[in-house]
Amino acid sequence: MTSVSGRKETRLEQNMAGQTDFYEGRPDMERGERLAAFIESMEAAAPPFLRELEKEALAEGIPIIRPRTQGLIRFFIIMTRPGRILEVGTATGFSALLMDHWAPAGCRITTMEKMPDRISQARANFRRYGADGRITLLEGDAMELLPAHKEVRVRTLQVHGEKREAVQAGERVAVNLPGVEKETAERGGWLMSPGAMEESRRIDVQLELLPDAPEMKNRARVHVHHGTAEALARVALLDRESLQPGESAFAQLE
Repeated sequence: MTSVSGRKETRLEQNMAGQTDFYEGRPDMERGERLAAFIESMEAAAPPFLRELEKEALAEGIPIIRPRTQGLIRFFIIMTRPGRILEVGTATGFSALLMDHWAPAGCRITTMEKMPDRISQARANFRRYGADGRITLLEGDAMELLPAHKEVRVRTLQVHGEKREAVQAGERVAVNLPGVEKETAERGGWLMSPGAMEESRRIDVQLELLPDAPEMKNRARVHVHHGTAEALARVALLDRESLQPGESAFAQLE
């Protein structure tokens, strides 16, 4: 069994720190070009076991993420050092194993897959490369309705009256949920794999105030539109007591 627990973090982080120092004071275009070249240089660094898995998937005609995207994912993981990662659709497990290889120690990865053949392949590959203890695979069409925390099953899907076996992001979808009362599925609710996400009353944002908007004070009340839901929130500015028109700042909505 090949283990994927050995991660080369220190040298990469030092290289990135050097790149960051080099970018300071340089024009945005030059910085962008050098950053793109740096990310491209990360594409060829995948370990042999991932290249082996990539060849197997391509030989079977199974789509996987492209080398450029692999380098970008690696870049973001090493820069942000996440504690948890959620992936939707893992196919044979290649992308989840890629993220597991570069993730910091203790990072938990949750991934989802609905195709039975792909589920069995992904589970086998997680065991094959010693990552089944770090990656959680959610399978099937069992869903959880939030914020009601009710487990439901999807009977049928329709898009503009046409029955579908699968839908894509951006489509307006009618979902048949047997045994669910209308009052339970409140406006702004979410359907997702059970246990995939946790509710939060606070989110981090980068807030930009329009040029013609009035000054915003710290702890101001605002209306938040998220999906189809609307909620009241307070703005906690993280580095100032007020935000002037045209300015942007990091904040928390709570």
